[in-house]
Amino acid sequence: YLTALMYSSSEDEFEIDLKLLNEKDVLLYRIGYQLEGKKLIVNGNAGDGVGDCSKDSEIIVNGNAGHFVGYYSKDSEIIVNGNAGDSVGSNSQGSRITVNGNAGDYVGENSENSEIRIKGNAGNYVGYYSKDSEITVNGNAGDCVGSNSNDSEIRIKEEYESISDYMGKGTKIYQFRNGSWEEVKR
Repeated sequence: YLTALMYSSSEDEFEIDLKLLNEKDVLLYRIGYQLEGKKLIVNGNAGDGVGDCSKDSEIIVNGNAGHFVGYYSKDSEIIVNGNAGDSVGSNSQGSRITVNGNAGDYVGENSENSEIRIKGNAGNYVGYYSKDSEITVNGNAGDCVGSNSNDSEIRIKEEYESISDYMGKGTKIYQFRNGSWEEVKR
């Protein structure tokens, strides 16, 4: 219902307050689904699929979000002012996605030409199958960083468990050491 309302409206900006629903443990899923050329502000926690298939849109979540933030988004900017689940930026194209907290596994999975920033920690498989993307984790990351990625730049500020043995061509992994970003040699 919300998607149809926003999609058909002549308004360019929407704000949704989910705090009362959150108090009853209710999460709305796929908020911003197919949103095109609009701005959406969500106050409270959102479920999975924030910005799913959005295009040329700006979405801000002032709370936590579930899995698949920015899933198949194109040229959109998505900001989560909290934590997010798995697959942040999955299959995104040309999007800018920021999570100002922690994220789960598969950050940047299958992303292409996207910029993905995680201000906290991320799980396993950061940059999994990414192509020409820039992915930064300001905290720690798990296993298999850069797995099957191509021509991407992945930055892990703190520690990581392992760099993937199956990294594709052209991908560079950096870690913040001695006050600057240094390329990790494999």
